[in-house]
Amino acid sequence: MADNRPSQTRRGVLSTIAGVSAGLLLTSNRTSASNSTPEVSREEAWENAEHVVGALGTQSGFSEWDSNNVRAPELFYAKVRSSSSIRYQPRAWVFPIANRSTDVGYITISAIQTDIANGVLTYGKSEAPQRQLQRTSDVASANGHSITDRFLYHGGVEYGVETTGPSALSLRGQTPRQFPAVDSIGSLTPVGDRFTPSEDEQEDPVDWTGSTDEAVGGVPNWTEHDDGNASSTDFGTGPDTWQDWDGCIPIAASMVLGYHEGLEPSDDEEREALIDRLHETMGTGEGGNQPGYTSWDDIPSGIENYSQGDNSYNAMNRHFQPGNVTSRISNGEPVILNMANGPYTGKDGGHSVCVVGYRMVSQENVTTPVLYMKVHNTYADSPDRVMEGAWDNVRLTFVQEDNGGGGCGIPIIC
Repeated sequence: MADNRPSQTRRGVLSTIAGVSAGLLLTSNRTSASNSTPEVSREEAWENAEHVVGALGTQSGFSEWDSNNVRAPELFYAKVRSSSSIRYQPRAWVFPIANRSTDVGYITISAIQTDIANGVLTYGKSEAPQRQLQRTSDVASANGHSITDRFLYHGGVEYGVETTGPSALSLRGQTPRQFPAVDSIGSLTPVGDRFTPSEDEQEDPVDWTGSTDEAVGGVPNWTEHDDGNASSTDFGTGPDTWQDWDGCIPIAASMVLGYHEGLEPSDDEEREALIDRLHETMGTGEGGNQPGYTSWDDIPSGIENYSQGDNSYNAMNRHFQPGNVTSRISNGEPVILNMANGPYTGKDGGHSVCVVGYRMVSQENVTTPVLYMKVHNTYADSPDRVMEGAWDNVRLTFVQEDNGGGGCGIPIIC
């Protein structure tokens, strides 16, 4: 994916002064971002968010969540082609969740009526992405640009803000991101035409307390830390020979292999060496592509060519099916989820994550439960939960230790 890092490193960004609220910063230069009106109003989205946050707050791991903790949202837009122009259409409401003055999570509610399960696209215990607006503004300024008035979200777990430069910036990693326009807003609608609840069904609250969960324990949640531009590389002990960050795909793959190799997040040198070697075996940033970009086609061979661990590996790319995810997780094997949020041309935007668990959410009068995947997002934030179909294009990468039998050994739904 096109995950190249600007000249200011993440560590440098972390030292900037925080304290300017997202609302104040954007209000100063906000203009009319779109003539479109959200199909789901702010009030309706807020009601949905409160219902789900209240239900999740009764479950293990979300004890700090309460329906009264849902704060005012920001509206994020999708870029959609309209004849020869680009139109910005409301895509999602993103709500911070705060316990008094402390952020304890976020929840993303669709601004499109056709989504189900209360319209919940993603949620997690990290800060709402707009809370990172000051840091992102500082990075834009350090590179000679400024942020504009539009938050961008096409799907998955990547949230951006437009700048006056050639790219938007990720609100989580402060890296340049491409948000290429899609042909229609419908292409970004999770689970597509599989479910079209009636008006009565949409009014019935979803019982989130009755959901089924399963997860793989012990998968590291990390990111890279050895930014740099060294003249030579001693893997894991010094800066990289490439200036920009290692890329989301090598980092996502490193968490999968780190799990199989028994690495801990505190194993600093081993972590950096693993990420760097995957960066090289996958050809990340080569062939004229943007730094940090990895072709999906190079993921399996890059994993299989990694030879410095205790294990050998088989890897394969497969189309997305819910059963492909649940069977792997149930078998104790994390999965790489590669999401593209625009027309995938080999260089356009997208993001890859490590899937470590899932949650099935049932809705009355809807036959098939909705799959939410628990993912490590490559930024070392708290895991996200992302709804199936929250993307424009997708592929899974399966990884299994090679015990001499060949193949991945698990029935695969293709």
